[in-house]
Amino acid sequence: MQLRVQTFKSNKPQFNSYKISQTISNCLFLITFIKQNNMSNKLNVNNQMILYSEKGKSKINNLFSMQNYFTENILLMFVNLEKKSFIHLLNPGFIQKQFIKNIDYLFQQLMLKQQKLNQAQEDIMIKDLQRVVQLNDLQAREILTQFQWSLQRATNHVLDIQKSGLKVEEQFKKYITNGQQIIDENGIISFCKDLGIDIMDPVILYISYLFKSETMGIYTKFDFLYGFQQLGVQSTSDLKRELKRLRDDLKNNKEILKAVYKYCFDFAKKKNRKDIDLPIAQGLWDTLLTNTFPIMKKFMSYVGTIEEKDVKPISRDTYYMVWEFCVQIGEDLTKYDYKTGAWPTFIDGFYFYIYPQNKQ
Repeated sequence: MQLRVQTFKSNKPQFNSYKISQTISNCLFLITFIKQNNMSNKLNVNNQMILYSEKGKSKINNLFSMQNYFTENILLMFVNLEKKSFIHLLNPGFIQKQFIKNIDYLFQQLMLKQQKLNQAQEDIMIKDLQRVVQLNDLQAREILTQFQWSLQRATNHVLDIQKSGLKVEEQFKKYITNGQQIIDENGIISFCKDLGIDIMDPVILYISYLFKSETMGIYTKFDFLYGFQQLGVQSTSDLKRELKRLRDDLKNNKEILKAVYKYCFDFAKKKNRKDIDLPIAQGLWDTLLTNTFPIMKKFMSYVGTIEEKDVKPISRDTYYMVWEFCVQIGEDLTKYDYKTGAWPTFIDGFYFYIYPQNKQ
């Protein structure tokens, strides 16, 4: 079998990476269709998406809508992001295995070279995935990232999770109360009881992080399906056997602890706010940091002395900087620069609590 290749270079191609990724997803669907139907006689293509360039401008067009069998050849156009050129691949006759192999390889290379999507484009793809399956933004973003922002592959993965999660779904139903479609705080208390842990145990925050749960005090069905799949377990008893490993992760891996700590800000934050109340922050500091950073015991004493009239919500920046303070300064407060440093005033207050003589 021969493959004819032509390259068309444009002076200033203007790439739309979102449309490119959509085209790749559509063509991958076509390849899957060809494979699944073992095309040896005729190929029925209803809607083939073609990418082309004209005077330096890239567009996506619906080239044709086939009413009859496409028996002569198949024409696919790909964009080479590295060389900024367009490649015509024309296969005479019927689809052969070697042609499929070549197409698969080319798609893999193109997907690795896609331009990074901007925030708006990522948000659009997240919404597209959520139209197919009910999942939250955190879950959608993580799954799309895992599959290099291929909507088709991400959708297939989510559907696979749902199909293989019948046993997990039964576990989920066990903790639902009052006929709800979610697990509320009472259900989470029962869940923790079956795991043999306290509701304030830091490992439950790690589990919520792995579930990519969006709201504290609530687990959705997909939280359970996704989280159990991430952990490689099928039941609460299976998860209970994983607790020691999860505790070791929190204790020995600072990057995991940092990720969980940062996740908890949005997890605890109300949707209409940009900050969290001080008592919530206190609970997270006590639960996640005091056993790892000795300085936090003194820090928590300082927080306890703040008078009610002086209590203010904790911003994201302040919350994140508490972690940096623990890592960069820790017990050695002589390294703390309260004069020219960029530390929040909330943390300055702790320094002056320890060294009141330095307060001007």
